[in-house]
Amino acid sequence: MLIAVLSGIIIAALTPLIFRVMKEKASLLLSLVPVFLFAWYLSYYNRVANGEIIKEVSEWIPAMGINLTFSMDGLSLLFALIITGIGSVVFFYAAAYLKHDKYITRFYVYILFFMASMLGVVTSDNIFGLFVFWELTSLSSYLLIGYYFDKESSRKSALQALLVTGTGGLALLAGLILLYIITGTTEISEMLAVTGISSHELYTGAVILVLIGAFTKSAQFPFHFWLPNAMAAPSPVSAYLHSATMVKAGVFLLARLNPVLGGTEFWQNTLLIFGGTTMVIAAFLALKQTDLKKLLAYSTVSVLGTLTFMIGLGTETALKGMVIYLLAHSLFKASLFLIAGSIDHETGTRNVSQLSGLKSFMPFTAFVAIFAALSKMGFFPFYGFIGKETLYDAVLKSGSNEILLFSAVFIGGAVSGFVAITAGIKPFIGRTIETPKSPHEAPLLMYAGPIVLASAGFIFGLLPESFTGNIVEKTASAIAGTNIEYTIKLWHGFNLVFLLSVVTLVVAYLLYRFRTKFTNISIASGVGDFIKPSMLYDKSLSMMISLARGQTRLLQNGYMRYYIVLIVSTALGLTGYVLFTSVDMSVIDISFDITFSEVVILLVMIAASITAIKAKRRLSAIASLGVVGYGVAIIFIMYGAPDLALTQFSIETLTVILFVLAIYRLPKYLPFSNTTLRFRDFIIAAASGVMMTMIVLLVTSEEMVSQLKSFFAENSLPLAKGKNVVNVILVDFRALDTMGEITVLAIAAIGVYALIKLRMEGRK
Repeated sequence: MLIAVLSGIIIAALTPLIFRVMKEKASLLLSLVPVFLFAWYLSYYNRVANGEIIKEVSEWIPAMGINLTFSMDGLSLLFALIITGIGSVVFFYAAAYLKHDKYITRFYVYILFFMASMLGVVTSDNIFGLFVFWELTSLSSYLLIGYYFDKESSRKSALQALLVTGTGGLALLAGLILLYIITGTTEISEMLAVTGISSHELYTGAVILVLIGAFTKSAQFPFHFWLPNAMAAPSPVSAYLHSATMVKAGVFLLARLNPVLGGTEFWQNTLLIFGGTTMVIAAFLALKQTDLKKLLAYSTVSVLGTLTFMIGLGTETALKGMVIYLLAHSLFKASLFLIAGSIDHETGTRNVSQLSGLKSFMPFTAFVAIFAALSKMGFFPFYGFIGKETLYDAVLKSGSNEILLFSAVFIGGAVSGFVAITAGIKPFIGRTIETPKSPHEAPLLMYAGPIVLASAGFIFGLLPESFTGNIVEKTASAIAGTNIEYTIKLWHGFNLVFLLSVVTLVVAYLLYRFRTKFTNISIASGVGDFIKPSMLYDKSLSMMISLARGQTRLLQNGYMRYYIVLIVSTALGLTGYVLFTSVDMSVIDISFDITFSEVVILLVMIAASITAIKAKRRLSAIASLGVVGYGVAIIFIMYGAPDLALTQFSIETLTVILFVLAIYRLPKYLPFSNTTLRFRDFIIAAASGVMMTMIVLLVTSEEMVSQLKSFFAENSLPLAKGKNVVNVILVDFRALDTMGEITVLAIAAIGVYALIKLRMEGRK
């Protein structure tokens, strides 16, 4: 499973090379990646359907219990199949949609990276591994939403999505840490066996933080505003991220952690309230949209609210309905988003009021659109019909607040039907209206994929148990944390649920038929205007930018001396506070002997320091500082550390030479400070010296007990084949640190060489 996840990242890194070699065929070749991954995940179907949970562990940070642990159960497999299946369609669609786009290479880089990240999220069993992939989805979606980076609207939408989901990610990390503290494990599968989670004092805090992370990602109220704004992305991105994959990551997280954190009134009521609120508000906001993609986006937000609502309801029927509706929504909504892209691509507009009678120009697209729309409306015998009936059945069996809960679901269902008619049927029927571009049928790749998705919705509806029965049962069981047996049926007879389903279709048609009046009512009522979370986001962003500008003017003023004063003063204040309030100074022992040679070296270093301060030329100051460094090296020799002394001699010599080469031609010192500032600097420097002296005395007053000392002494020869322990430590035990230091020196050397070369060329 790790290889399956990493394959997307590796191929994404190779994509520029693939495009350079394969040219136009590269997009078709890369589109096979999700196809192969879909087939690979599908190979697990029988094992998962039989109740097997497949687990794979790769060590990452085993000392902290953090591993790349992957698990495959019904929930993971369903999402993995949705991600790769919808991904296959979107990849091929994009090959035609972006065929002549000059940035198509980076599109496939971004979307492969995103797909791999999403697969990591849905298959991770370790909470911190899940979080890493969670953040990678935020980063890759930011790049995809801002694909048209030359447009201000795209950049703004991408930044908004990143800030909202990134902030939620920080909350999620805190919640996962609390969950680790509560359970003592980082593995979700092991948390299921932990008892007493809900009674722990940190439970409420963990739930709130986890829900913030999930709600931001899945655009739940009050974070719903970022998703419609993200429609600035290309249609393949909208179809993939915002209908089938990323926005469902939050729903996945709620489903995955439901057995761990669920079962309490706080968990269930919170999901019911926020899910129901999102469902209703987004439905009303959808009524006044005329842009096809925004219309579908608000409908998606409403559906995400519905899915959250059903997890909160928590009954077996509700969880089964949630799974069925999630799968149905992925199929028909991805189709409708892609069709919206085809309409825009071939007509030059997404304004639904300017679209009519396109069936004679785009017959195949019209056929697919109507199929997808019927499934979204919940028409018999489509899979969406089963999903809608299961939702109604679950609400009617909830046992409390039935009228309130049913009203929310009914409003969401009716508006969903209205959106289906408006976006999937209305553009293709009626009289022809002139469009900015002369309409014609889209290329085969742009309607072949939607045909597959829409047909799947129809076939799954006709034979639901044969195609989806096992996966729905195992997914619902994973969400519930207990085994659920369920048989999916297309027809349950003429009952109350069927009657309500028919009434929903009638209301949906009435909303469409009198859409102008309802739109005016929606606008006049100010639904969505009286509560504008986006205004809070805008104000917060404006305040953050103002604060950043203010602190930049104050702190990042371009003068090194001010930076040093600020850094040293901050360190002095914080460290000094700790020293004088929390440290016992009586342990300091200053009864030590000092030799004549030490006094001489000390006096020389003091004299060199004073000379450096009083020097009028940089060369004198640099040479004086070199003397101080040589004095430190001599002290190393006196105390039996010749290796350190040699290193110090080398560094001081090299530093002096480099400084002389780089700055000896600079002008003389200029008087930047007055007497008052110099006195301030003297106080800060003296206080820093006293503080460092006290720290050294405190450290040396304690007995030094180190296991590393004996470890290095005992293992330098047998493990690293070196008799010089210091050299072995530098070269082997802390090799990466040494390599970092060498890298810093190399970069500095390159910089010095560039300065010298520029100076020499300037003379010519």
